[in-house]
Amino acid sequence: STVVHTGPSASAAAPDALRCTGLHTVSVRNSIVLSVDEDGSGWNCPDAQVSHCAVESTLPGSDNVPLCDSALDCTMDLIPQLFVSATNLRLSASGANILADIPLLAPGDPPFDLDLDPRPSASGTDYAGAHAPP
Repeated sequence: STVVHTGPSASAAAPDALRCTGLHTVSVRNSIVLSVDEDGSGWNCPDAQVSHCAVESTLPGSDNVPLCDSALDCTMDLIPQLFVSATNLRLSASGANILADIPLLAPGDPPFDLDLDPRPSASGTDYAGAHAPP
């Protein structure tokens, strides 16, 4: 999945990209979770099992990649670095480079992305999120 929340306005703080309530079991794998929030983690789901995801900052789990602890700035400037646009969350060329080799495929994972491109790609590389560049 690709979950991005860019906030209600430039003057208001962005809410969390993912928030869990109630007694639900939540598992997040091979995803991108961003709220483009300068002060928060983009995450409010403390009991979730998170693995092989690209996230704003450090999350408990295995093999997650914190994007905002790298050279990327988690503000609206992050969107054009990763995606085609704020409304088209297909990976840009830069996003494909940054988000390559994060996921770990498991039995039962879909063999195609949202554009029906094969996962992993012809090169054998897979990408965090819902889109694998052709």
